[in-house]
Amino acid sequence: IDTGRPAADDLVKAYYDPSLVPKSTISYEMRGARILSPRITLANGTPVNLLTGGEEYLFCYAVEFSADVYRVRFGAFIKTTSGFELGGTSSAPAGEGLPYVGTGSVVKVSFRFRCRLLPGVYFLNAGCSGIVNNEEVYLHRLIDAAVFRVQPEEARGRAGVVDFEIEPFVY
Repeated sequence: IDTGRPAADDLVKAYYDPSLVPKSTISYEMRGARILSPRITLANGTPVNLLTGGEEYLFCYAVEFSADVYRVRFGAFIKTTSGFELGGTSSAPAGEGLPYVGTGSVVKVSFRFRCRLLPGVYFLNAGCSGIVNNEEVYLHRLIDAAVFRVQPEEARGRAGVVDFEIEPFVY
């Protein structure tokens, strides 16, 4: 069956371009945690930032804690360069998460995603929240924590931002 997608051997391979780094990163106030080393990797841990549409990747970071915190959650969000939010997730629903993380702890986080975006440049936000004074707050947040480019591929007549893999049938 012809899916309209190139064969696996014909796909442009993902790789890392050291010159592709976010210049617009904004760091929120740290309130007992600090996000470290946000990056995209292959399943084997190899860093990449030039991605192939349709393939799976991991958005990874570590969080170092300088205070005891409760109900800790981690988040990831993908957006366009204009700031339009495409989608994201949290590691747990509001009010849930890791029950307790102690001072000096380092927690590693990864979010698996399939790149369904059309060629272009995109940003990833990273966040960590928890309970402080009986209120859920960001413990640390990075806007534009990582940048990636979805590489051009053979023209397939797709348009927009997201590849829904729409298949036309003409009778």
